[in-house]
Amino acid sequence: MKKGFYYIRDMSALVFAWLMVIKTVIVILYGEKNIGYDEIIQLMFLSLIFAGIFYISFPSRLLRKRGFAFRSGIFLLVVAGVETVMILQFEMFQLSQVQEFMIFVIVMFLTYGGCLFVNGIYGSLNQTMYTEKLKEYRLQRPENR
Repeated sequence: MKKGFYYIRDMSALVFAWLMVIKTVIVILYGEKNIGYDEIIQLMFLSLIFAGIFYISFPSRLLRKRGFAFRSGIFLLVVAGVETVMILQFEMFQLSQVQEFMIFVIVMFLTYGGCLFVNGIYGSLNQTMYTEKLKEYRLQRPENR
Protein backbone atom coordinates (compact mmCIF):
# COMPACT_ATOMS: atom_id res chain seq x y z
CA MET A 1 0.00 0.00 0.00
CA LYS A 2 2.88 2.33 0.85
CA LYS A 3 4.35 1.78 -2.63
CA GLY A 4 1.02 2.76 -4.12
CA PHE A 5 1.06 6.14 -2.40
CA TYR A 6 4.60 6.80 -3.59
CA TYR A 7 3.63 5.75 -7.08
CA ILE A 8 0.57 8.03 -7.11
CA ARG A 9 2.65 10.92 -5.76
CA ASP A 10 5.31 10.55 -8.46
CA MET A 11 2.80 9.94 -11.26
CA SER A 12 0.64 12.89 -10.27
CA ALA A 13 3.70 15.17 -10.38
CA LEU A 14 4.48 13.93 -13.90
CA VAL A 15 0.88 14.31 -15.05
CA PHE A 16 0.64 17.79 -13.50
CA ALA A 17 3.77 18.87 -15.37
CA TRP A 18 2.32 17.64 -18.68
CA LEU A 19 -1.04 19.27 -18.00
CA MET A 20 0.70 22.56 -17.27
CA VAL A 21 2.62 22.30 -20.55
CA ILE A 22 -0.61 21.60 -22.44
CA LYS A 23 -2.42 24.43 -20.64
CA THR A 24 0.46 26.83 -21.40
CA VAL A 25 0.33 25.96 -25.09
CA ILE A 26 -3.44 26.47 -25.14
CA VAL A 27 -3.11 29.81 -23.33
CA ILE A 28 -0.56 30.94 -25.91
CA LEU A 29 -2.71 29.75 -28.83
CA TYR A 30 -5.79 31.56 -27.51
CA GLY A 31 -3.81 34.72 -26.78
CA GLU A 32 -4.51 34.79 -23.06
CA LYS A 33 -2.02 36.46 -20.74
CA ASN A 34 -1.98 34.19 -17.69
CA ILE A 35 -3.15 31.02 -15.98
CA GLY A 36 -5.31 31.56 -12.91
CA TYR A 37 -4.83 29.96 -9.50
CA ASP A 38 -8.15 28.17 -9.79
CA GLU A 39 -7.02 26.58 -13.06
CA ILE A 40 -3.78 25.41 -11.44
CA ILE A 41 -5.75 23.86 -8.54
CA GLN A 42 -8.06 22.14 -11.05
CA LEU A 43 -5.05 20.74 -12.92
CA MET A 44 -3.55 19.48 -9.65
CA PHE A 45 -6.83 17.77 -8.75
CA LEU A 46 -7.07 16.28 -12.23
CA SER A 47 -3.49 14.98 -12.05
CA LEU A 48 -4.24 13.21 -8.74
CA ILE A 49 -7.30 11.57 -10.27
CA PHE A 50 -5.36 10.46 -13.38
CA ALA A 51 -2.53 9.06 -11.28
CA GLY A 52 -5.00 7.07 -9.20
CA ILE A 53 -6.74 5.71 -12.29
CA PHE A 54 -3.38 4.80 -13.82
CA TYR A 55 -2.31 3.02 -10.64
CA ILE A 56 -5.51 0.98 -10.53
CA SER A 57 -5.28 0.15 -14.25
CA PHE A 58 -1.64 -0.90 -14.50
CA PRO A 59 0.71 -1.59 -11.56
CA SER A 60 -1.87 -2.53 -8.92
CA ARG A 61 -2.92 -6.12 -8.31
CA LEU A 62 -6.53 -5.37 -9.12
CA LEU A 63 -6.29 -5.91 -12.90
CA ARG A 64 -2.94 -7.71 -13.08
CA LYS A 65 -4.26 -10.86 -14.76
CA ARG A 66 -5.86 -8.92 -17.60
CA GLY A 67 -4.00 -8.07 -20.78
CA PHE A 68 -2.57 -4.72 -21.77
CA ALA A 69 -5.40 -3.98 -24.22
CA PHE A 70 -8.05 -4.52 -21.54
CA ARG A 71 -6.23 -2.46 -18.91
CA SER A 72 -5.47 0.39 -21.30
CA GLY A 73 -9.08 0.28 -22.54
CA ILE A 74 -10.36 0.65 -18.97
CA PHE A 75 -7.87 3.46 -18.43
CA LEU A 76 -8.96 5.22 -21.63
CA LEU A 77 -12.66 5.01 -20.86
CA VAL A 78 -12.35 6.23 -17.30
CA VAL A 79 -9.88 9.01 -18.15
CA ALA A 80 -11.96 10.14 -21.13
CA GLY A 81 -15.03 10.28 -18.92
CA VAL A 82 -13.25 12.22 -16.18
CA GLU A 83 -11.67 14.59 -18.70
CA THR A 84 -15.00 15.22 -20.40
CA VAL A 85 -16.75 16.00 -17.12
CA MET A 86 -13.90 18.24 -15.93
CA ILE A 87 -13.62 20.09 -19.23
CA LEU A 88 -17.35 20.69 -19.53
CA GLN A 89 -17.91 21.53 -15.87
CA PHE A 90 -14.92 23.79 -15.31
CA GLU A 91 -14.52 24.98 -18.93
CA MET A 92 -10.84 24.23 -18.51
CA PHE A 93 -9.69 24.28 -22.09
CA GLN A 94 -12.45 26.33 -23.71
CA LEU A 95 -13.89 23.39 -25.60
CA SER A 96 -17.22 25.04 -26.19
CA GLN A 97 -17.40 24.17 -29.89
CA VAL A 98 -18.33 20.71 -31.08
CA GLN A 99 -15.43 20.60 -33.56
CA GLU A 100 -12.84 21.17 -30.84
CA PHE A 101 -14.44 18.52 -28.65
CA MET A 102 -14.40 16.04 -31.54
CA ILE A 103 -10.69 16.74 -32.04
CA PHE A 104 -10.19 15.93 -28.36
CA VAL A 105 -12.05 12.62 -28.73
CA ILE A 106 -10.15 11.70 -31.91
CA VAL A 107 -6.80 12.42 -30.25
CA MET A 108 -7.77 10.21 -27.29
CA PHE A 109 -8.64 7.28 -29.54
CA LEU A 110 -5.58 7.77 -31.76
CA THR A 111 -3.42 7.70 -28.65
CA TYR A 112 -5.12 4.49 -27.52
CA GLY A 113 -4.64 2.94 -30.95
CA GLY A 114 -1.00 4.01 -30.97
CA CYS A 115 -0.45 2.38 -27.58
CA LEU A 116 -1.98 -0.87 -28.78
CA PHE A 117 0.09 -0.75 -31.98
CA VAL A 118 3.35 -0.17 -30.10
CA ASN A 119 2.45 -2.92 -27.63
CA GLY A 120 1.78 -5.30 -30.52
CA ILE A 121 5.16 -4.58 -32.10
CA TYR A 122 6.90 -4.90 -28.73
CA GLY A 123 5.13 -8.20 -28.08
CA SER A 124 6.05 -9.66 -31.45
CA LEU A 125 9.70 -8.61 -31.01
CA ASN A 126 9.77 -10.22 -27.58
CA GLN A 127 8.22 -13.41 -28.98
CA THR A 128 10.83 -13.58 -31.71
CA MET A 129 13.67 -13.00 -29.26
CA TYR A 130 12.26 -15.56 -26.82
CA THR A 131 11.90 -18.15 -29.58
CA GLU A 132 15.50 -17.62 -30.69
CA LYS A 133 16.79 -17.94 -27.12
CA LEU A 134 14.75 -21.11 -26.66
CA LYS A 135 16.23 -22.61 -29.84
CA GLU A 136 19.75 -21.76 -28.60
CA TYR A 137 19.02 -23.35 -25.25
CA ARG A 138 17.70 -26.54 -26.86
CA LEU A 139 20.82 -26.82 -29.01
CA GLN A 140 23.11 -26.37 -25.99
CA ARG A 141 21.44 -28.96 -23.76
CA PRO A 142 23.55 -32.01 -22.93
CA GLU A 143 21.01 -34.33 -24.60
CA ASN A 144 21.72 -32.77 -27.98
CA ARG A 145 25.52 -33.18 -27.80
